[in-house]
Amino acid sequence: MDKAFENQMGQNIEVYVDDLVVKSHTEVEIVRDIEETFQTLRKINMKLNPKKCSFGLAEGVFLGYVITPEGIKPCPDKTTAVLHLPSPQKIKEVQSLNGKLASLNRFLSKSAEKSLPLFQTLKKCIKKSDFHWTTEAEQAFQQLKQYLSSLPLLAAPKPQEELIMYLSATHGAISTVLLTERETAQMPVYFISRALQDPKLNYSPMEKLVLSLVFAAKRLRRYFQAHPITVITDQPIKQVMSRLDVAGRLQKWSIILGEHNITYRPRTSIKGQILADFLNEMSSNASQGVSVAETKEEPWTLFTDGSSCVDGSGAGLILTNPDGVEFTYALRFQFAASNNEAEYEALIVGLWIATQMGVKNIQANVDSKLVAN
Repeated sequence: MDKAFENQMGQNIEVYVDDLVVKSHTEVEIVRDIEETFQTLRKINMKLNPKKCSFGLAEGVFLGYVITPEGIKPCPDKTTAVLHLPSPQKIKEVQSLNGKLASLNRFLSKSAEKSLPLFQTLKKCIKKSDFHWTTEAEQAFQQLKQYLSSLPLLAAPKPQEELIMYLSATHGAISTVLLTERETAQMPVYFISRALQDPKLNYSPMEKLVLSLVFAAKRLRRYFQAHPITVITDQPIKQVMSRLDVAGRLQKWSIILGEHNITYRPRTSIKGQILADFLNEMSSNASQGVSVAETKEEPWTLFTDGSSCVDGSGAGLILTNPDGVEFTYALRFQFAASNNEAEYEALIVGLWIATQMGVKNIQANVDSKLVAN
């Protein structure tokens, strides 16, 4: 099918296995596009089942989604199936629920975080009698139903249009939302989310943020290849990834992200209720996840050294993560300072950089007893 319709695919037709949809903007275009499609069908001697064909629809179901001129909506049958489900009482019922939610995750903000209490009931279930439906799982299940009753419409991006991405990372999950701007609002294009397991649970907050971007680049590869992506973040991801001496998994992630057209921009105003909800969830969930992460995260190490001479003052910093990856900085101060003042400034700058990278546990080393005390 792909080879037969290669001249039309992406233009006025979309094909998946044996499903085919012709997309047009006007009545004149749809007559022309259908005629072109039928000519191709005759050429390859392929026949269609009239009972499975529909023409001139403003919206219709394709691959389990409702396609409209405004965007993509979830199929009502799929949301209704979950809304009418009773609380699971068996392992198979939780697994069945997981399958039903899979096709709705792209519409659901931070789905992994919302579903985590449900699937934690499956841990250590060797026998059927080991399964217990907890109060936390029941609460999460009821909240999921509320979210599913009002899922957003996903916008379809225009060719070469700039897309916007927001990142979120808590102790147990990473999430992203891909958006496009429509007039004065930012409309969602795709939500993705993933639960973290050992050893990723012990990554630093900055590493989890970068991991969420890498996961999005792999999962939404077609969007990353066809559109410029702008990541809105207040974290210094660009500075961390662009360092020449970056090593370990950050170096690997830097190579993966380097093949795409990605720019970074600080967060300003919030445009649209969907985005406001996503960011509100991030702030509330992040506060819950930080306390857990603080107890488990291994400490980073900071070495600072400040100096002053007749030519000026400056500082050197070495920030090392638990895996031994070093981030080195050389600073020159644009003001006069004594040796002790330079030592103070070096420590302050080092702690500020660590804070911007999301480090919560740090061991600082200075060579001045005055500063240390």
